[in-house]
Amino acid sequence: MSATIKWDQGAIANLLYSQNGDVGKSLAIRAQRVQDGARSKIHNRTGRLAASITKRWTTVGPNLAIQVGSWTCPYALFVEMGAGPHNIPNAFGWGPNFGTHGRFNGKFHPGNKAQHFLSDSLPLAL
Repeated sequence: MSATIKWDQGAIANLLYSQNGDVGKSLAIRAQRVQDGARSKIHNRTGRLAASITKRWTTVGPNLAIQVGSWTCPYALFVEMGAGPHNIPNAFGWGPNFGTHGRFNGKFHPGNKAQHFLSDSLPLAL
């Protein structure tokens, strides 16, 4: 007795490579956990940074993937990684000289400790 197996390539592709397939649904759940965790770890003053943390679908080679990050908040990396004292020219839109030559060793902003809101949230994907 012999058997023939025929693979449904369309169904397999949907399962593995579609946002609506089982793999895509699992990725979406895991990415949502990371996004929620990152937003909860931010010391929220204006809400701008938390609102900027979003998910976007992408591929890595042929594989489906989701990126979680902040692409619209210009200071997100400095909050994540920390920063030393620095100038912020034209801070608050008050002209090119505002935000420079401040009281923090000649800098406008005293700097900040790293918050690692994104990297500390990655284990939530597991």
